Amino acid sequence: MMNPYPSPRRVVSSGGSTSGRVRKKYLRANDLPFIEITSSTSLMPADLLAEAQTVDPTLTMSQVGIEIVAIGGGGAGGSGVDAWGGLPGLIATGECWLSDLDATQAVYIDIGAGGVGVIADWGRDGNFASFFQSDANGKTTVSVSAAPGTGGTNDIDSQKYFWCYQTTIGLRAVDPTVYGQLANPYGPGLGAGSQDHSGAKNRGGAGNFSMPNGETPPGGSANPDDFLGVGGGGDGFSAGAGTSGGFPGGGGGASAPAYPGASGANSAVRYRYFVWEIVQ
Repeated sequence: MMNPYPSPRRVVSSGGSTSGRVRKKYLRANDLPFIEITSSTSLMPADLLAEAQTVDPTLTMSQVGIEIVAIGGGGAGGSGVDAWGGLPGLIATGECWLSDLDATQAVYIDIGAGGVGVIADWGRDGNFASFFQSDANGKTTVSVSAAPGTGGTNDIDSQKYFWCYQTTIGLRAVDPTVYGQLANPYGPGLGAGSQDHSGAKNRGGAGNFSMPNGETPPGGSANPDDFLGVGGGGDGFSAGAGTSGGFPGGGGGASAPAYPGASGANSAVRYRYFVWEIVQ
């Protein structure tokens, strides 16, 4: 027997009138597995509830939760003899109940562009992605913000520094109990750049896959049905221009000195609704 959509606070309170095994049920709002935002916008909490109510018009704010994923913009590839590809945008996650939001204030969703390449120089960083609201008193009710990927450099020491820096940010940006120990455990892959092989510089090559088993190929876009999907890193070339990172968040490939590094992919924000069901 199902008790559909109990209040979360009623479920967790001791001595409540409901009992049984609780499970999370995702809603296909507008008959979609999730909503993907690709340009900056703002929404009122009532707008979010209305989306959830396309599944069940009786749902209330206290019954509906929202899971959020933000993916930062990818860094552009470097341009030069020893250039490296741009690093991927990081992934940040969070969730809240719609009743936790201030019904009188807008939720702001900011989408940033990927980094752009420059001839014979480091690639430019991407830009942040975020899902944010503060109440009428200025107190934050929800904040999910994903850092961008840094641009590819022209020397290995700088590239190592930025890689370590982004890994450190990644460890802090996500709930490790939900999605793993890094903000981007599977990618997006960095664009290919220079590497040392047997003492010789071998710059250029295939970009990186961003998901296990090659689900997102180098430079490819994420699977449109994958809530956590990210773009693959672009290819690097030693005698021409690299290729752009895949959407969202893929780093751009490195380019020869006469060409700008390839662009990183834009950022994105996704969200999906859920309710709790009690199975008795």
